[in-house]
Formats: sequence, C-alpha cells, structure tokens
Amino acid sequence: MRIFLTNLGKYNEGELCGEWLKLPCSKEKLAATLVSIGIGKYYEEYFITDYDCDIGLEIGEYTNLNALNEVAERISDLTIQTRRCYAPLWKPNTRTYTKYTSFLII
Repeated sequence: MRIFLTNLGKYNEGELCGEWLKLPCSKEKLAATLVSIGIGKYYEEYFITDYDCDIGLEIGEYTNLNALNEVAERISDLTIQTRRCYAPLWKPNTRTYTKYTSFLII
C-alpha cells in the first residue's frame, strides 16, 4: 500500500508539494515524510491525494495516518488469499468497514 501525502496549505496556494509513502512504515519515516513536504512550523495540514492499494481498501483524503499505518501493518501480516476474502469489507462508510478496521487497530 502506498499513499501520496500532500501539503494542504501549499496546495491551496497553487503548489503541489507531496511525496509517496509506502505503508506500513516506522513513526520516524512518517515524521520525516511530513517534514519533507513542508509540514511543521508554517504549514500544519496535509491530505492524501492519491493511493495505490492492491487489496481493494478505499482510503479517504483525511484518513488518520496513524490508524492507516496500523491497519497497513495488520494487513501486511495476512496472506494474499485472506486479504482477498476480506476485501469487500474494506469499503468506507459501511458498518463492516468501521467494525473491521477497528478490529485491526485493537
């Protein structure tokens, strides 16, 4: 799973400043990626403008990065066959999505 993190402030100013990040990743890698796209003192907000996920998981623009990273960690432990079995549950805005992703994070 990969996400493209974008600096929201710079985006609103007309500049696309972002970077691909492979999940799961370490907290240090996540923090370094945020710094590299300019998140820090002046700019505080970011969003996900694109993603690449081969298992059918739909990711929203403002999905919590820590929760998403945790889900990616749990999914990476599953076999390909098991991932495909659960794929229909990974559609956002459904009760099963909320319950399943909550289960993965617990």
